[in-house]
Amino acid sequence: MHYNNTPDMTRMTRHIASLRLFKDEPFVLMDIGAREGLKSHWEAFFPDIKVLAFELDPIEAERLEKLPRNYAMKIFPHALARQSGRRALHVHRDPYSSSLFRENKSFIDRLMLRDAFEIVSTEMINAKCIDDIRGDLGDVDFVDIDTEGAELEIFSGGKSLLTDPGLLGLFTEVRFHEGFNTPVFSEVDLFLRSCGFSLYDLGYYLESRRALPYPLLMDKRDAADRSVKIFGVTTHGQIVFGDALYFRDSIASGTNLKVEKILKQACVFEIFGKNDCAAELILANKDKVDKVVPHANLIELLVAEMAGGRFKYGEYIDRYMKHDDAFRPISAPERKPSVGEKIRALFR
Repeated sequence: MHYNNTPDMTRMTRHIASLRLFKDEPFVLMDIGAREGLKSHWEAFFPDIKVLAFELDPIEAERLEKLPRNYAMKIFPHALARQSGRRALHVHRDPYSSSLFRENKSFIDRLMLRDAFEIVSTEMINAKCIDDIRGDLGDVDFVDIDTEGAELEIFSGGKSLLTDPGLLGLFTEVRFHEGFNTPVFSEVDLFLRSCGFSLYDLGYYLESRRALPYPLLMDKRDAADRSVKIFGVTTHGQIVFGDALYFRDSIASGTNLKVEKILKQACVFEIFGKNDCAAELILANKDKVDKVVPHANLIELLVAEMAGGRFKYGEYIDRYMKHDDAFRPISAPERKPSVGEKIRALFR
Protein backbone atom coordinates (compact mmCIF):
# COMPACT_ATOMS: atom_id res chain seq x y z
CA MET A 1 0.00 0.00 0.00
CA HIS A 2 1.44 3.33 -1.05
CA TYR A 3 1.08 6.54 0.89
CA ASN A 4 2.97 9.81 0.83
CA ASN A 5 4.61 11.24 3.93
CA THR A 6 7.04 13.73 2.40
CA PRO A 7 6.37 17.40 1.55
CA ASP A 8 7.23 16.93 -2.14
CA MET A 9 4.51 14.30 -2.51
CA THR A 10 1.76 16.11 -0.58
CA ARG A 11 2.14 19.57 -2.10
CA MET A 12 -1.56 20.18 -2.59
CA THR A 13 -2.55 19.10 0.92
CA ARG A 14 0.20 21.18 2.52
CA HIS A 15 -0.77 24.17 0.39
CA ILE A 16 -4.40 23.89 1.49
CA ALA A 17 -3.26 23.48 5.11
CA SER A 18 -1.07 26.59 4.82
CA LEU A 19 -4.12 28.58 3.70
CA ARG A 20 -5.91 27.41 6.86
CA LEU A 21 -8.98 26.36 4.86
CA PHE A 22 -9.81 23.81 7.57
CA LYS A 23 -9.32 26.19 10.48
CA ASP A 24 -13.02 26.25 11.37
CA GLU A 25 -13.69 22.62 10.42
CA PRO A 26 -10.51 20.59 11.12
CA PHE A 27 -9.90 17.29 9.40
CA VAL A 28 -11.22 14.72 11.91
CA LEU A 29 -9.37 11.40 11.93
CA MET A 30 -10.68 8.48 13.99
CA ASP A 31 -7.58 6.42 14.81
CA ILE A 32 -8.66 3.02 16.17
CA GLY A 33 -5.67 1.14 17.53
CA ALA A 34 -3.58 4.25 18.16
CA ARG A 35 -0.47 2.61 19.67
CA GLU A 36 2.68 4.66 18.91
CA GLY A 37 0.64 7.73 18.03
CA LEU A 38 -0.26 9.53 14.82
CA LYS A 39 1.22 8.15 11.58
CA SER A 40 3.51 10.61 9.84
CA HIS A 41 1.52 10.90 6.61
CA TRP A 42 -1.32 12.64 8.46
CA GLU A 43 1.04 15.49 9.37
CA ALA A 44 0.27 17.06 5.99
CA PHE A 45 -2.96 18.38 7.56
CA PHE A 46 -1.15 20.20 10.38
CA PRO A 47 -2.22 22.26 12.22
CA ASP A 48 -5.91 21.80 11.41
CA ILE A 49 -6.40 18.15 12.28
CA LYS A 50 -8.28 16.61 15.19
CA VAL A 51 -7.53 13.01 16.17
CA LEU A 52 -9.97 10.76 18.02
CA ALA A 53 -7.54 8.11 19.30
CA PHE A 54 -8.78 4.76 20.61
CA GLU A 55 -6.19 2.71 22.50
CA LEU A 56 -7.21 -0.22 24.72
CA ASP A 57 -3.84 -0.49 26.51
CA PRO A 58 -4.21 1.89 29.49
CA ILE A 59 -0.44 2.37 29.83
CA GLU A 60 -0.06 3.27 26.17
CA ALA A 61 -3.15 5.49 26.32
CA GLU A 62 -1.65 7.38 29.25
CA ARG A 63 1.66 7.76 27.39
CA LEU A 64 -0.16 9.16 24.35
CA GLU A 65 -2.04 11.59 26.57
CA LYS A 66 1.23 13.03 27.87
CA LEU A 67 2.96 13.43 24.52
CA PRO A 68 3.61 17.03 23.40
CA ARG A 69 1.71 17.87 20.20
CA ASN A 70 0.74 20.78 18.00
CA TYR A 71 -2.68 19.42 17.04
CA ALA A 72 -5.88 18.40 18.83
CA MET A 73 -6.20 14.83 20.12
CA LYS A 74 -8.80 13.19 22.31
CA ILE A 75 -7.87 9.84 23.85
CA PHE A 76 -10.47 7.11 24.37
CA PRO A 77 -8.77 4.53 26.67
CA HIS A 78 -10.92 1.52 25.88
CA ALA A 79 -11.57 -1.08 23.21
CA LEU A 80 -14.28 -0.98 20.57
CA ALA A 81 -16.49 -3.96 19.75
CA ARG A 82 -19.88 -4.93 18.34
CA GLN A 83 -21.53 -4.40 21.73
CA SER A 84 -20.57 -2.49 24.85
CA GLY A 85 -19.45 -4.66 27.76
CA ARG A 86 -16.55 -6.71 29.08
CA ARG A 87 -14.36 -8.61 26.63
CA ALA A 88 -11.39 -10.95 26.86
CA LEU A 89 -8.18 -9.57 25.35
CA HIS A 90 -5.57 -12.16 24.39
CA VAL A 91 -2.22 -10.47 25.03
CA HIS A 92 0.49 -11.72 22.69
CA ARG A 93 4.24 -11.80 23.07
CA ASP A 94 4.29 -9.08 20.42
CA PRO A 95 1.84 -6.53 21.87
CA TYR A 96 0.97 -5.18 18.43
CA SER A 97 -0.61 -8.57 17.66
CA SER A 98 -2.84 -8.77 20.75
CA SER A 99 -6.44 -9.49 19.81
CA LEU A 100 -10.00 -10.00 20.98
CA PHE A 101 -9.84 -13.27 19.03
CA ARG A 102 -7.90 -16.44 19.86
CA GLU A 103 -6.12 -17.81 16.80
CA ASN A 104 -6.21 -21.41 15.61
CA LYS A 105 -2.98 -22.64 17.23
CA SER A 106 -2.56 -25.57 14.87
CA PHE A 107 -2.42 -23.12 11.95
CA ILE A 108 -0.30 -20.45 13.64
CA ASP A 109 2.28 -23.02 14.74
CA ARG A 110 3.06 -23.73 11.07
CA LEU A 111 4.13 -20.12 10.40
CA MET A 112 7.28 -18.14 11.09
CA LEU A 113 5.29 -15.57 13.08
CA ARG A 114 4.23 -18.23 15.59
CA ASP A 115 6.26 -16.72 18.44
CA ALA A 116 4.74 -13.25 17.93
CA PHE A 117 1.26 -14.73 18.45
CA GLU A 118 2.17 -16.62 21.61
CA ILE A 119 -0.47 -15.73 24.23
CA VAL A 120 1.20 -14.57 27.44
CA SER A 121 -2.00 -13.59 29.29
CA THR A 122 -5.72 -13.06 28.89
CA GLU A 123 -7.26 -9.95 30.44
CA MET A 124 -10.83 -8.73 30.80
CA ILE A 125 -11.21 -5.21 29.43
CA ASN A 126 -13.95 -2.67 28.87
CA ALA A 127 -15.29 -2.32 25.34
CA LYS A 128 -17.82 0.02 23.81
CA CYS A 129 -19.57 0.07 20.47
CA ILE A 130 -19.37 3.13 18.26
CA ASP A 131 -23.15 3.49 18.12
CA ASP A 132 -23.25 3.95 21.92
CA ILE A 133 -20.70 6.78 21.85
CA ARG A 134 -21.59 8.31 18.50
CA GLY A 135 -22.59 11.57 20.13
CA ASP A 136 -19.11 11.95 21.66
CA LEU A 137 -17.41 11.78 18.28
CA GLY A 138 -19.07 14.51 16.26
CA ASP A 139 -18.33 14.73 12.55
CA VAL A 140 -15.68 12.23 11.41
CA ASP A 141 -13.92 12.54 8.05
CA PHE A 142 -11.80 9.39 7.93
CA VAL A 143 -11.20 6.19 9.91
CA ASP A 144 -7.77 4.54 10.26
CA ILE A 145 -8.21 1.17 11.98
CA ASP A 146 -5.84 -1.66 12.96
CA THR A 147 -7.32 -3.93 15.62
CA GLU A 148 -5.89 -7.37 14.78
CA GLY A 149 -8.98 -8.93 13.26
CA ALA A 150 -11.70 -7.07 15.19
CA GLU A 151 -12.34 -4.56 12.40
CA LEU A 152 -15.60 -6.07 11.09
CA GLU A 153 -16.96 -6.47 14.62
CA ILE A 154 -16.21 -2.79 15.31
CA PHE A 155 -17.80 -1.73 12.02
CA SER A 156 -20.90 -3.78 12.84
CA GLY A 157 -21.26 -1.87 16.10
CA GLY A 158 -20.90 1.47 14.34
CA LYS A 159 -23.37 1.56 11.45
CA SER A 160 -24.49 5.03 12.49
CA LEU A 161 -20.98 6.22 11.59
CA LEU A 162 -20.30 3.89 8.67
CA THR A 163 -23.46 4.95 6.85
CA ASP A 164 -22.92 8.68 7.49
CA PRO A 165 -22.27 10.36 4.10
CA GLY A 166 -19.84 12.69 5.89
CA LEU A 167 -17.44 9.80 6.50
CA LEU A 168 -15.30 10.09 3.38
CA GLY A 169 -13.25 6.92 3.62
CA LEU A 170 -11.32 4.48 5.75
CA PHE A 171 -8.09 2.52 5.88
CA THR A 172 -8.38 -0.89 7.50
CA GLU A 173 -6.27 -3.92 8.24
CA VAL A 174 -7.67 -7.11 6.72
CA ARG A 175 -6.90 -10.80 6.98
CA PHE A 176 -7.04 -13.45 4.31
CA HIS A 177 -6.92 -16.76 6.19
CA GLU A 178 -9.52 -18.40 8.41
CA GLY A 179 -6.75 -19.75 10.63
CA PHE A 180 -6.74 -16.50 12.60
CA ASN A 181 -10.36 -17.15 13.63
CA THR A 182 -11.25 -13.63 12.55
CA PRO A 183 -13.42 -12.37 9.68
CA VAL A 184 -11.58 -12.46 6.36
CA PHE A 185 -11.24 -9.76 3.73
CA SER A 186 -14.23 -10.85 1.66
CA GLU A 187 -16.54 -10.40 4.66
CA VAL A 188 -15.14 -6.97 5.49
CA ASP A 189 -15.39 -5.92 1.85
CA LEU A 190 -19.06 -6.95 1.53
CA PHE A 191 -19.98 -5.06 4.70
CA LEU A 192 -18.21 -1.86 3.69
CA ARG A 193 -19.73 -1.95 0.22
CA SER A 194 -23.16 -2.25 1.85
CA CYS A 195 -22.35 0.99 3.69
CA GLY A 196 -21.61 2.82 0.44
CA PHE A 197 -17.83 2.46 0.18
CA SER A 198 -15.75 1.34 -2.80
CA LEU A 199 -12.37 -0.39 -2.67
CA TYR A 200 -9.57 1.84 -4.01
CA ASP A 201 -6.41 -0.03 -3.04
CA LEU A 202 -5.29 -3.27 -1.43
CA GLY A 203 -1.90 -4.16 0.01
CA TYR A 204 -0.82 -7.52 1.38
CA TYR A 205 1.85 -9.35 3.35
CA LEU A 206 3.14 -12.89 2.92
CA GLU A 207 4.16 -15.40 5.54
CA SER A 208 6.40 -18.47 5.22
CA ARG A 209 5.89 -21.94 6.57
CA ARG A 210 8.45 -22.88 9.23
CA ALA A 211 9.43 -25.92 7.19
CA LEU A 212 11.47 -23.76 4.76
CA PRO A 213 11.20 -20.02 5.43
CA TYR A 214 11.94 -17.24 2.94
CA PRO A 215 13.92 -14.13 3.96
CA LEU A 216 12.27 -11.72 6.36
CA LEU A 217 10.75 -8.41 5.36
CA MET A 218 10.52 -7.21 8.95
CA ASP A 219 11.02 -8.29 12.54
CA LYS A 220 8.60 -8.06 15.43
CA ARG A 221 9.72 -7.41 19.01
CA ASP A 222 9.21 -9.09 22.35
CA ALA A 223 7.03 -7.05 24.72
CA ALA A 224 9.13 -8.00 27.76
CA ASP A 225 12.41 -7.10 26.05
CA ARG A 226 12.17 -4.92 22.94
CA SER A 227 15.74 -5.82 21.98
CA VAL A 228 14.65 -9.43 21.37
CA LYS A 229 13.67 -10.00 17.75
CA ILE A 230 10.69 -12.15 16.75
CA PHE A 231 10.13 -13.43 13.23
CA GLY A 232 7.67 -11.38 11.17
CA VAL A 233 6.39 -11.44 7.59
CA THR A 234 8.56 -12.73 4.74
CA THR A 235 9.34 -12.00 1.07
CA HIS A 236 7.38 -15.03 -0.16
CA GLY A 237 4.79 -17.40 1.26
CA GLN A 238 1.04 -17.41 1.72
CA ILE A 239 -0.95 -14.19 1.78
CA VAL A 240 -2.05 -13.60 5.39
CA PHE A 241 -2.53 -9.91 6.22
CA GLY A 242 -3.18 -6.77 4.30
CA ASP A 243 -4.47 -3.22 4.30
CA ALA A 244 -7.50 -2.02 2.35
CA LEU A 245 -8.33 1.54 1.37
CA TYR A 246 -11.96 2.57 0.85
CA PHE A 247 -13.64 5.80 -0.19
CA ARG A 248 -17.11 7.00 -0.99
CA ASP A 249 -17.41 7.83 -4.70
CA SER A 250 -19.37 11.07 -4.46
CA ILE A 251 -19.21 11.58 -8.23
CA ALA A 252 -20.91 8.25 -8.96
CA SER A 253 -23.45 8.67 -6.17
CA GLY A 254 -24.19 12.31 -6.95
CA THR A 255 -23.68 13.28 -3.31
CA ASN A 256 -23.72 17.03 -2.79
CA LEU A 257 -20.67 17.57 -0.57
CA LYS A 258 -19.65 20.81 1.11
CA VAL A 259 -16.50 22.32 -0.34
CA GLU A 260 -14.61 21.51 2.88
CA LYS A 261 -15.48 17.83 2.47
CA ILE A 262 -14.47 17.91 -1.20
CA LEU A 263 -11.07 19.34 -0.35
CA LYS A 264 -10.55 16.97 2.57
CA GLN A 265 -11.24 13.94 0.40
CA ALA A 266 -8.98 15.29 -2.34
CA CYS A 267 -6.22 15.68 0.25
CA VAL A 268 -6.60 12.11 1.49
CA PHE A 269 -6.53 10.90 -2.12
CA GLU A 270 -3.21 12.68 -2.52
CA ILE A 271 -1.82 11.28 0.73
CA PHE A 272 -2.54 7.76 -0.50
CA GLY A 273 -1.05 8.39 -3.94
CA LYS A 274 -4.37 8.76 -5.76
CA ASN A 275 -3.67 12.08 -7.50
CA ASP A 276 -5.87 11.04 -10.41
CA CYS A 277 -8.85 10.67 -8.07
CA ALA A 278 -8.04 13.98 -6.37
CA ALA A 279 -7.93 15.77 -9.74
CA GLU A 280 -11.19 14.18 -10.91
CA LEU A 281 -12.96 15.23 -7.71
CA ILE A 282 -11.66 18.81 -7.89
CA LEU A 283 -12.54 19.21 -11.57
CA ALA A 284 -16.03 17.80 -11.00
CA ASN A 285 -16.57 20.42 -8.28
CA LYS A 286 -14.45 23.27 -9.63
CA ASP A 287 -17.16 25.91 -9.22
CA LYS A 288 -17.42 25.17 -5.49
CA VAL A 289 -13.66 24.92 -5.09
CA ASP A 290 -13.01 28.22 -6.86
CA LYS A 291 -14.95 30.03 -4.14
CA VAL A 292 -12.20 29.22 -1.61
CA VAL A 293 -9.08 28.47 -3.69
CA PRO A 294 -8.36 28.45 -7.46
CA HIS A 295 -8.94 24.88 -8.56
CA ALA A 296 -6.33 25.20 -11.35
CA ASN A 297 -3.62 25.85 -8.77
CA LEU A 298 -4.49 22.64 -6.96
CA ILE A 299 -4.42 20.63 -10.18
CA GLU A 300 -0.97 21.98 -11.06
CA LEU A 301 0.34 20.91 -7.63
CA LEU A 302 -0.95 17.38 -8.23
CA VAL A 303 0.63 17.28 -11.70
CA ALA A 304 3.96 18.56 -10.35
CA GLU A 305 4.22 15.51 -8.10
CA MET A 306 3.45 13.07 -10.92
CA ALA A 307 5.56 14.73 -13.62
CA GLY A 308 8.46 15.85 -11.48
CA GLY A 309 7.80 19.47 -12.42
CA ARG A 310 8.40 18.83 -16.13
CA PHE A 311 4.89 19.54 -17.44
CA LYS A 312 1.91 21.73 -16.73
CA TYR A 313 -1.51 20.07 -16.64
CA GLY A 314 -2.48 20.83 -20.24
CA GLU A 315 0.81 19.56 -21.65
CA TYR A 316 0.70 16.52 -19.39
CA ILE A 317 -2.71 15.46 -20.73
CA ASP A 318 -1.77 16.27 -24.33
CA ARG A 319 1.45 14.27 -24.22
CA TYR A 320 -0.23 11.37 -22.45
CA MET A 321 -3.02 11.08 -25.02
CA LYS A 322 -0.43 11.13 -27.81
CA HIS A 323 1.35 8.13 -26.26
CA ASP A 324 4.43 10.16 -25.41
CA ASP A 325 7.36 7.94 -24.43
CA ALA A 326 7.56 9.81 -21.12
CA PHE A 327 4.48 7.86 -20.01
CA ARG A 328 5.53 4.41 -21.19
CA PRO A 329 6.69 1.73 -18.75
CA ILE A 330 10.42 1.67 -18.13
CA SER A 331 11.91 -1.29 -19.96
CA ALA A 332 13.56 -4.00 -17.93
CA PRO A 333 17.17 -3.37 -19.12
CA GLU A 334 16.98 0.32 -18.12
CA ARG A 335 15.49 -0.30 -14.71
CA LYS A 336 17.63 -1.26 -11.74
CA PRO A 337 16.06 -3.97 -9.54
CA SER A 338 15.16 -3.04 -5.98
CA VAL A 339 16.75 -4.76 -2.98
CA GLY A 340 13.56 -6.76 -2.45
CA GLU A 341 13.58 -7.91 -6.07
CA LYS A 342 17.20 -8.98 -5.79
CA ILE A 343 16.35 -11.07 -2.73
CA ARG A 344 13.31 -12.61 -4.40
CA ALA A 345 15.37 -13.40 -7.51
CA LEU A 346 17.53 -15.71 -5.40
CA PHE A 347 14.53 -17.91 -4.72
CA ARG A 348 12.98 -18.10 -8.16
